[in-house]
Amino acid sequence: MQRGKPRFEATDEQRELVRALLLCGVQVTKLCRHVINPRTGRPVNYRTLTRVFRTEIETAVEDANAAVVTNLYRIATSPKESAPVVAAAIFWLRTKGGWRYADGTPLREEAGDTQMVETEENARRIMEEVLNEYGRGRIMHPDG
Repeated sequence: MQRGKPRFEATDEQRELVRALLLCGVQVTKLCRHVINPRTGRPVNYRTLTRVFRTEIETAVEDANAAVVTNLYRIATSPKESAPVVAAAIFWLRTKGGWRYADGTPLREEAGDTQMVETEENARRIMEEVLNEYGRGRIMHPDG
């Protein structure tokens, strides 16, 4: 015979919501407001959230980073991708994945050295200039 309240059981929709919010940068302490217990109609508390969604909390960002790295590798080995796609992947890895430049400085140090990317051909030319100037090993993983 069970005593007390029944345990909260998460639905697949709630698990996806928690993963999505974590990827958007929502703090775990604030996730509670978004997960509603259907039995009570109220948000779950922090202890319940961390118990029920432990796997999502521990792996959501790492899983997304792995997907981005895999995609970046595919892009790097494909001649058909454009520079904005690579830039977006690198932006993700620098902000969410903890990647950094090897010496900690930005690629372009001069303030007036910005170039407009109007066509894919122009983007490829800019990327080639950057890669020729700094080399492919300039961007590194935090563990490397």
